[in-house]
Amino acid sequence: MLLVLGAWTLPDVAAESAAFAPLNGQQIRSALRGSSVGDGRHWEHQYLPDGRLIRSESGTSKAGQWSVQGDQLCLLKPEISSTQAACFSVHRRGNELQYLDGQQLVYQGFLKRSS
Repeated sequence: MLLVLGAWTLPDVAAESAAFAPLNGQQIRSALRGSSVGDGRHWEHQYLPDGRLIRSESGTSKAGQWSVQGDQLCLLKPEISSTQAACFSVHRRGNELQYLDGQQLVYQGFLKRSS
């Protein structure tokens, strides 16, 4: 009897994000200021021009702050830390954005201009 085992591999984020281009600090600021990003179901972040952040996640709305440091988007979430922001590289493909912490995908959603 011959037993054949198939090898399953999970795609890694780097391979999946090949079509996504990294944004520099100025591009991040320009894309997000006055816009929102969300997946259309579970979360949405509104990036106000003055640096305030309104986060709607799992039906709960929370305030925060956003900034760009170097070539990273930094989110200050007061319920986690009042001084230590979480910073991410941002990659873009059309109107779709990915926020990565190293190679780890943290958020992926669509960019919308606020009216």
